[in-house]
Amino acid sequence: MNAVLALILLLNPSTSDILLDFEARLDAGFNEATYRRYLYYCRQQDQGQRLAEQSKRWLQAYPNYQILRFGIGEGLLMYGDERTGLAKFRELYADSPQWANEIIFTLNEVENKEVTWFIAEERKRIGNPTLHARIMIEHHLANTNERKALSELSAAISAGANPASFRRSIDVLSERLGKDKVLQGVKKVSEELHFQLALELGDRQEIKEAINSTTDERKLAMMGNLCEREEYISEALLAYERAGRKADAARILVALGRSKEAQAILETDNSRKGREQRALLLAGSADTYTDAVEAFKELQRRYGARPEWSLSIAALELLGGNERNAGNALDGIPADSAVLFLQGIFAAAKGELDLLKGVVDRCILRFPGNAYENDLILLYEIALTRSRGVKQYALVLAAHNWGDAEDAYNRSIRLAEKNEDLADEAMLLAAESLTLLGRWKEAETTYLKLVENYPKSPLNTRAQFERALLLRDRLNDPNKAQEILKELILRNPTSLYADLARQEM
Repeated sequence: MNAVLALILLLNPSTSDILLDFEARLDAGFNEATYRRYLYYCRQQDQGQRLAEQSKRWLQAYPNYQILRFGIGEGLLMYGDERTGLAKFRELYADSPQWANEIIFTLNEVENKEVTWFIAEERKRIGNPTLHARIMIEHHLANTNERKALSELSAAISAGANPASFRRSIDVLSERLGKDKVLQGVKKVSEELHFQLALELGDRQEIKEAINSTTDERKLAMMGNLCEREEYISEALLAYERAGRKADAARILVALGRSKEAQAILETDNSRKGREQRALLLAGSADTYTDAVEAFKELQRRYGARPEWSLSIAALELLGGNERNAGNALDGIPADSAVLFLQGIFAAAKGELDLLKGVVDRCILRFPGNAYENDLILLYEIALTRSRGVKQYALVLAAHNWGDAEDAYNRSIRLAEKNEDLADEAMLLAAESLTLLGRWKEAETTYLKLVENYPKSPLNTRAQFERALLLRDRLNDPNKAQEILKELILRNPTSLYADLARQEM
């Protein structure tokens, strides 16, 4: 058979000719990969009897290939001889236990209840009582045995399985038994399991109850981390406070806008993490930039230099008008993308265009596509074409990335008012700063103003995209967000943000 005909047959599994082709090839010499493809097409065409008979014939010629015994069993099941097919599978399993997974997945696919026998045997053989838990849970649910399904679920999660893997089963159990009963069923196992399931169900009251019933600091820290990741912020704060993680609790308090409480907590935390969080807290207010510099320098004296501390010192010195000190702080730091970005800001603030161009070139060459690239290129474009406001714009960038978001917002608003040529760029930074401050409605309104007032701005598509994400993720308006993303793709199909919009949709 020529290659073209073979390809046609492969692309058209509806015809039995392809089975004849595979049978001829297997008659000429057995190959397991070819046989697996034959198995696939027999399944597609529901040719169980043919599969069983041909596999028996080949087994006589090739007795060492266990896959043929598997094919006989599957073929018998396929055309309705369940008793004999299961017997063949049991014989194969007894002789070659390594075939267990294929047998289990096949029986599960055809919804045969004997799958539970094979799973039970495998659990005993391997010594893993939660092996194939998902299949067992689904089997119990299909047979309306919710009690056993809940028991399997509890055992699996307790053994370390991710609750997210059982999302569908948890939903079914919650519908049938009620969310409270599902949670009650796992509380008896461990507080950690109780917490994980409560988090998966999104039950804030149960999350708090699980945290309050836990005394192990390590587990509480884990709970805080998971709550923070899932954006259960107040619950994360509770977990960190109970764990005695003052620095983490302070960080959450800052995110909640409770900076004074954060500062009070950190006054009694002299750990490195606590001192670092205190320095960051001071850097988050324009009134305490000088104190923040001293706090970062104290960290360096105690624990040695770290690039992120040196970066903060340099940015804060620049914001305080101490350019020489800022330059000294930047000296000798390994030049990653963040360092290059601040070097570019520093060069722009000093009006050193050649130095700025060199930084941009190095950033593009060494870190193509990094998070700072767009802002650095925009900064260079401003320095080339609208140099009158470049220093102020550079300082807004420094405040936005390393200082006080409120300071960045105020600076950007002043820049927009005083320099019409930079109004759209300043407005974008104002919106981004408002987002950092958690003032999401104001940020959304600012993005909208940029879009409406500066329709020809190169930042227009970026503002549309950011506004859509804000509406979807923070302002609970996914329909409006979807509408904006569609409009962005329709009107600017080749732009970078149209590509990003497609990904988001």
